[in-house]
Amino acid sequence: MRTETKESPINIRAKASQKELIDIAAHLLSKSRTDFILEAACSKAEDVLLDQRLFLIDDEQINAFNHAIEASFDSNEKIQALLSRKSPWGK
Repeated sequence: MRTETKESPINIRAKASQKELIDIAAHLLSKSRTDFILEAACSKAEDVLLDQRLFLIDDEQINAFNHAIEASFDSNEKIQALLSRKSPWGK
């Protein structure tokens, strides 16, 4: 597995209590402060982007998606059975 070189510095100021909190949590996960902060920040950033319905996919993936949703469901018995069932909230 190839590791990407970290070449973009991110500088932040924090209260001593925030730094201590981060250090304790990072230590519990056997991570460095930097790795802990980056993972937490990136995870939150992904959540925010997903909440905005942003899909990060390449052309091959979008073509496969379009092909899948354009495909006919008529020949699939399981999908037809599912689509013909009454919804739980409609009972």
